[in-house]
Amino acid sequence: MSEYVLPPPGPTGGTNYSTCSHPMDFAFLRTANGRAEVRGHFSYDSRDPFTVRAFFMQGQEDFVEWVFARDLLASGLERAAGHGDIRIRPSSNDSAMTVIELASPFGTAVLATSSKALAGFLACTGEIVPFGQEDLMLDWESELARLLAGEH
Repeated sequence: MSEYVLPPPGPTGGTNYSTCSHPMDFAFLRTANGRAEVRGHFSYDSRDPFTVRAFFMQGQEDFVEWVFARDLLASGLERAAGHGDIRIRPSSNDSAMTVIELASPFGTAVLATSSKALAGFLACTGEIVPFGQEDLMLDWESELARLLAGEH
């Protein structure tokens, strides 16, 4: 179940963004013992409407963060999607699971999670910012000014 997180009211009393977060369990598929459980969650923020953040627990208190396109996650639920560092696809072994492959200079992680849970998270993001309307959420003038000023 996704959780909506609304920011506190600003000076004018309103809010100008919304987020949702969805905890998930993952199976780490390529380990020496064959499989390990990983706790993580997906997060979405309307201020960055094209992206999804995935956090995976590493040890007791550390986590690894990956950022990728919301559309990539949605496409990966239906068919193989992505190239290079991030690939998402339905599991060929279990139709209720989705496989996420993450590659970095430190190695590759192959994770599986519930397709239903991912779809629930995506539904949450779609309620905040409907798919296809992401560009309406951006303040293009501010973004251009920030880029021209050399900010990242």
